[in-house]
Amino acid sequence: MPGLLQTAEYTRSVLTAIRDRRGVAVDDVEAAVAERMARQHILYEGDHRFGFVLEAAALRYRIGD
Repeated sequence: MPGLLQTAEYTRSVLTAIRDRRGVAVDDVEAAVAERMARQHILYEGDHRFGFVLEAAALRYRIGD
């Protein structure tokens, strides 16, 4: 799922799984989630139009709760 379309919960789940799988000692997941959510301002500011192409599996694959 593209970062601009991710919810905080989805991003947190993905980044936590990556951190745990790689055995990373530094826990910067919350800072990374906050940064990714901050980038979404582009979706709501200005007069932009976006088109996203996603595979159907991206909409069906469940990550997190």
